[in-house]
Amino acid sequence: MISYWEKAHFLAYEHIVVGAGIVGLSVAIELKHRYPNCSVLVLERGVLPTGASTRNAGFACMGSVTELLADLETMTETEVTALFAMRKQGLELLRSRLGDNTIDYAEYGSHEIITDNALHCLDKIPYINALLAPHTGNKPAFSIATHKIPDTGFNPQYAKALIANNCEGQLNSGKMMRALQHLASSKGVDILTGADVTSIQEEDGYVAVSVFDNTRQDSVIFTAKKLSICTNAFTKKLLPNEDI
Repeated sequence: MISYWEKAHFLAYEHIVVGAGIVGLSVAIELKHRYPNCSVLVLERGVLPTGASTRNAGFACMGSVTELLADLETMTETEVTALFAMRKQGLELLRSRLGDNTIDYAEYGSHEIITDNALHCLDKIPYINALLAPHTGNKPAFSIATHKIPDTGFNPQYAKALIANNCEGQLNSGKMMRALQHLASSKGVDILTGADVTSIQEEDGYVAVSVFDNTRQDSVIFTAKKLSICTNAFTKKLLPNEDI
């Protein structure tokens, strides 16, 4: 049974964010930045974030040549450049919030291996660079770096060319997530781990978020005026009827 004090002080929020990965914590931090006096709760189903935020190689990416060309097959030039710009701005915001030293950020660039079936992409590099120029300044986003293949150890029978992604960098994902947690907490965001959201119900004027409590062997219902679902690949579980 939920006590009076729990109902009064632990269950009702103005904003609830589901997912404590990089997106969820960033959303919570942004909410407190825009609305300092609002109450924000982050619910994370794992003891640690269970998605890709702490299980990646630490690439600070904005899209490779082959990815951008693939996007252009289904999106307009304006949409693709806007997506690139959004990724770049997001990275810059993350760096400004946490600090490069805190997350071990270094803009060393990255490289994309080009195989036989993607060699045609090399001819598209000037076009892509011109498309992205408004967002990269004087630095070309991409350049051919095939001469580096012998130094990489890649099999030249497989790696036919190498493209340098000049605007990208690297960071320490673990340090980044710790810094995001500390920043969110310092702004007054409540973070609950081990809180597996089982269902979401829209009511008149609020959203009811059900979390199963293993200790009580019962569901605990949190409420919020607004809900942000930041669970990436797991979102379909919470919104089964949406086309995601």
